[in-house]
Amino acid sequence: MKKIIIFISLSFLVFCNSGDSKKVSVSSKKDGRPNFYKGIYISNPTARTKANFNKLLADASNAGINAMIIDAQPRKLPEDLITRMKEKNIHGIARVVAFDLGLVTEFPTKEHMNKLISAIRYSCDIGFKEINLDYIRYADGGWKFKANFEKRYANMMQIITELKEGSKESCGSDVKYGADVFGRVPFIQNDAIGQRIEEYSQVVDIIYPMLYPSHFYGLKERMGDPYNTVKEGLEKTMERSKPGTEAIVWVQGFNYYIGVSGLSFKDYIKAQMQGALDAKSRGFVVWNARNDYKYTFQAFAEFQSENFK
Repeated sequence: MKKIIIFISLSFLVFCNSGDSKKVSVSSKKDGRPNFYKGIYISNPTARTKANFNKLLADASNAGINAMIIDAQPRKLPEDLITRMKEKNIHGIARVVAFDLGLVTEFPTKEHMNKLISAIRYSCDIGFKEINLDYIRYADGGWKFKANFEKRYANMMQIITELKEGSKESCGSDVKYGADVFGRVPFIQNDAIGQRIEEYSQVVDIIYPMLYPSHFYGLKERMGDPYNTVKEGLEKTMERSKPGTEAIVWVQGFNYYIGVSGLSFKDYIKAQMQGALDAKSRGFVVWNARNDYKYTFQAFAEFQSENFK
């Protein structure tokens, strides 16, 4: 009995990060997903260009990246994409943009919903086991309807539920669904874009807050402190979510308004990665629209060596 207690205690020390200098070991879950996502974003054109994607895939794998969120639109992805990713031990997530720049009408047309369902179903058919719903919200102003906060939340929950229901024949019960939310959403109670953590956690498995520090316009304490912006945003996301909901942060991997932080680009990215780990979240995914990850890989190498075995 004593041996069992000792083993459990040692396992706890190895896998739990206490925020100090001790390194932690993070393995993959039984469902094939990483215990801690260390991911990057891949655009649709990059993913469809075999030579470019294979090079980035190799570079990412060699760096220790274990996840990629890949645009499933506007054109279909190659059918062998997941096979190539699995060979490099990288978990694939299909990003489906629901409403570009946000929905302006109360509900989307049936035709548009069918297009989204088709994109989700095709992603599952070629092997994706996780769907990331982006722009799953109302526009940030300029609506063609009137509805209070509660009605907007209910509408968005209904839309997500219908997307999942319409895709279940292809996706099945083992596919995870995630939703991106504005970076401000974890910090406020109500938002007219129809996103609230409490509601979203009822209909998705994973919440991805877009906590890019540069986008907290006018809030220098957020823009200038990438570590705490990410850490506190994730902690609030997890506090407000239904138990069992995972939180993975979108990290700013682009050089935009980083000067206020006083950090180099590399250290700015690294600080966000550290915030994701110290928040005890499920991980991070770095966004760079051009898929230029030179500084991300530099930051990641230091982050890895300082925190992981």
